[in-house]
Amino acid sequence: MKKIRIMTCATCIDARCPFKDQFKQAIEEAYPKVKVVFGTHGGPGGPEEVVTMFRGAIKHLLGQPGRSMVNLMNDVKTLMRGDRGKKH
Repeated sequence: MKKIRIMTCATCIDARCPFKDQFKQAIEEAYPKVKVVFGTHGGPGGPEEVVTMFRGAIKHLLGQPGRSMVNLMNDVKTLMRGDRGKKH
């Protein structure tokens, strides 16, 4: 089994999580050899653009009956790729 050397955290945690510093500190104290890296899934406009796209996708999901979390994640992936007009 390989050892974990780096733990990556998504951009939404980096941009909006109020407990980010405590989260990082707890991991580093428990696992001193693990490096914690934030903002690994950024979009072309940076962390704020990712958060804005995610919020928009959630509003879109909640406004349509019969949609699931899988649909939401597919919408977010589509937005992240930049092909906003294509259907999946």
